[in-house]
Amino acid sequence: YKNSKKSGSIISKVNTHHQQIVADNRAYLKCILDSLLFCARQGIAIRGHREDEDSSNKGNFLELLTLRAKDNDIIQRYFIEKEKTFRYVSGDYTNTFLEYLANIVIENIIDNVIAAGIFSIIVDETQDLSRHEQVAIIIRYATKDLSPAEVFLGFYKTENTDGETLSMLIKSTLVSHGLKIENLRGQCYDGAASMRGSYKGVQARIKEENHLAMYIHCNAHILNL
Repeated sequence: YKNSKKSGSIISKVNTHHQQIVADNRAYLKCILDSLLFCARQGIAIRGHREDEDSSNKGNFLELLTLRAKDNDIIQRYFIEKEKTFRYVSGDYTNTFLEYLANIVIENIIDNVIAAGIFSIIVDETQDLSRHEQVAIIIRYATKDLSPAEVFLGFYKTENTDGETLSMLIKSTLVSHGLKIENLRGQCYDGAASMRGSYKGVQARIKEENHLAMYIHCNAHILNL
């Protein structure tokens, strides 16, 4: 009893130890997220071509963690010394973490667009290396000081590239992010018939719901940008 009174009960010691483990786990997770965010913001590849122990370069993400471990005790203990299965740096984990980070970024973007009141869209469609049709959607709006802001919303896969399918994709994407079609003031596409068509093109179909959404041809395509 006297020893317990001096040093604390077994339960309190277990709780203290558990709280320390939780705090360390959170600190390590933050180190992983910070490293992933750094790679993403710099636009550099995350994974390496070879990531086995014999590889001299395991990719930007793992090499960054190895570098940070030199002056970070948490990374040293969890990433360098711990068993590989508990390091949370596999491809599945990093993809999940990146998805969470991307969702936070998109939420901030949408909040800014909604605060602006009205917005325009720039949309382009192309085929990737795997022959899948990808639609890129960009939002353009004015900030509080009336400076133009242009932000990338995402790539969206589509099975068809006709005006009806693309217009439905654009509208459903905007609505899913809480952006109202009636607040759309401009739509910018290339010169493809499915986009600029006066009757069945994307711009015409969107104008049916909002006549204020003016269509402007994207002159950047003339320069092949």
